[in-house]
Amino acid sequence: MTGVCMAANDQGRQSQGLDHATLWQLLERAPVPLLLTQGDDKRVVLLNRQFRQRIGYRADEIPDADHWWPLAYPEDEERERLAALWRQRLEQAARGSGEVEPLEAPIRCKDGETRIFLVHAVCHGELILSLFVELTALRQAQSQLAESHRTYRALFERSADGILLLDGERFIDCNAAAAELLGYPDRHQLLQRHPAEISPPRQPDGRASWELAVEWIRQVRETGTCRFEWVHLTHSGKPTWLEVQLTMIPIGGREVVHTVWRDINERIQARQELEYRASHDALTGLYNRDRLQKLLREADALHRRHGTRYALILLDIDHFKSVNDRFGHAVGDSVLHDLGERVREQLRETDRLGRWGGEEFLILAPETTQQGALELAERIRQHIEHDEFPEAGRVTASFGVAASEPELSLDTLMVRADRAMYAAKCQGRNRVSAQHGSSASAS
Repeated sequence: MTGVCMAANDQGRQSQGLDHATLWQLLERAPVPLLLTQGDDKRVVLLNRQFRQRIGYRADEIPDADHWWPLAYPEDEERERLAALWRQRLEQAARGSGEVEPLEAPIRCKDGETRIFLVHAVCHGELILSLFVELTALRQAQSQLAESHRTYRALFERSADGILLLDGERFIDCNAAAAELLGYPDRHQLLQRHPAEISPPRQPDGRASWELAVEWIRQVRETGTCRFEWVHLTHSGKPTWLEVQLTMIPIGGREVVHTVWRDINERIQARQELEYRASHDALTGLYNRDRLQKLLREADALHRRHGTRYALILLDIDHFKSVNDRFGHAVGDSVLHDLGERVREQLRETDRLGRWGGEEFLILAPETTQQGALELAERIRQHIEHDEFPEAGRVTASFGVAASEPELSLDTLMVRADRAMYAAKCQGRNRVSAQHGSSASAS
């Protein structure tokens, strides 16, 4: 996996300090099938253990998309339809946030069985990470509901997923698994609760739970089914993540909402971990260069739309190579981590700090003039200089400051900060410098 990641973006990722071995272990041990592809030909670079076990194919059997599609979809018409739909969703994701609209489809597994999966995916450059959630058991259960009420009750009661029936604004039935998911002693206590009582006032996106619930109910009445992730409250008031599947079904001459709950706390945790690793430096825990660049673009856009000022502070540890040479890379890594913490101690809540690369750090200071940034940089410089680092002793840093100006591009601003920092280096290090036009001054 290390080789794959290096091939995707070796130099950039090395500069961010990503731990490829840990990332490999995380993907390999994920509790759901994962498939990682790269390039226009969708070259397969990773199949995790769950993919090999549940879908059956190895990487050498499906080296790219041209091999995967005929194996997974032997029927020409179905294969062409799904391939076209998947390409369309990939193109939409590439133009948007990178998240691919999930696609539910039957997949012919290596053992000859056809199983239904909901395929989630996220794009990042040439890389596409796909996650396969098997729905076969759920779909089979839904089909059996129409055949026999007795079979339905057996499945209803024995299902490991939580199942509830919602009629208007009240639950009329649920199984033991639903009560267990929310920590209720028995299903009767859960049935006594109003649906609004088992959700927090707001969902993680900030929207009111009742408002979102109304939207999902309206959608399931219009389309017949919908699926989404939702934070519920357990019997003790603790939030818990559940995947919710809503389906309209006829019961007793009226339509009710058939609700299926599935615990996805591990999935959410894994996703959040992946998102964290994608935006944070593994060594220091600070934002990485990719995340900083996004924040810089956002700050620059606010500046251009509303005139909101911002300033940049670029700092580089003085003589860092000698620290590694004298004390070893373990001590050098400790200096990087501890210096990041010391810088963070001096920042405001609104300031953003990250590792720009190597021994360079970048501070984005919103609503800050150049004078304000100079004062902040000087305060940080003194804080670093006056406190010795364990094993490494006294460490200093050189600072370059630049502030936004009308008609000044973000690229030019970065160049100014970089030149100012190197001016501080040239003027003796352990100082703060700011560039004014083509000249720089240091203090």
